[in-house]
Amino acid sequence: MDQLQDEKQIGFNLSGEAVPVRMFIAVADKLTDLLKELETSVTGQQGLEWLIADLHTGSANLVMRPYADSSVAANGGSAVIASALEGLAVVEDTAQRPPHFTDQALRRAKSLVNAAKGDANGLAIFGGSGKARRRVAVSKRLVAHVDELIGTAFVAFGSLEGTLEAVTIHDSVAFNIYDAITSRRVVCKCDRDALDLAIKHFGKRVSVSGEVSYNAQGDATSIKVDAVQAFQTDPLPQARDIRGLFSEYKVDIKEWARFVRDD
Repeated sequence: MDQLQDEKQIGFNLSGEAVPVRMFIAVADKLTDLLKELETSVTGQQGLEWLIADLHTGSANLVMRPYADSSVAANGGSAVIASALEGLAVVEDTAQRPPHFTDQALRRAKSLVNAAKGDANGLAIFGGSGKARRRVAVSKRLVAHVDELIGTAFVAFGSLEGTLEAVTIHDSVAFNIYDAITSRRVVCKCDRDALDLAIKHFGKRVSVSGEVSYNAQGDATSIKVDAVQAFQTDPLPQARDIRGLFSEYKVDIKEWARFVRDD
């Protein structure tokens, strides 16, 4: 059964003598983008819709509440709201990555502040569940801290590996690879020839080489691609395939396999 989680709300306040309509809509859009990104990080799925709970002029306030279907845990909306408020407070205060804030979530937070034109109009995010309410003022400090966390600190030539899962030609020609262990995304900027090659390897594990940009923590954030190479997809060897390796030692393959399992 569908469930309106009325007690769980999040919203924003734009202060100032005159708040442009375009700015108000842009901030609402960017806050929603951030919540959707955090939903994936916090709950591992997408299923929440954000509905208008209250809207009024004067100080330009918008309040939203999560709408969840049966596939989403009842506390999903509350967890996403708590993560957003706590994370924004952390990044406003210091260049430190909060829990659940992926690189993309940090970019969403930066876009949220930029939508309010930095400090031209004061922006505050507020909300919570029940009596647990919080208000976080965000500013250009957050933008600077995000740049410090995921901005380019140094560049070097090298190669990266990951699964090729996204291709775009919207603003620029690029594709994304994702690390199998950390699930970190790396933006791969390329020309049309490299993009055509990438499309052929869509969904496969690839190695890309070129000029790699790293953030202050040493994590690769993007690469200007010179070459793309797909890994072989041959099946892993079976026990019978390596039986001959033990012939001169008179090792019983079944005994060896049992030893490996018990080790």
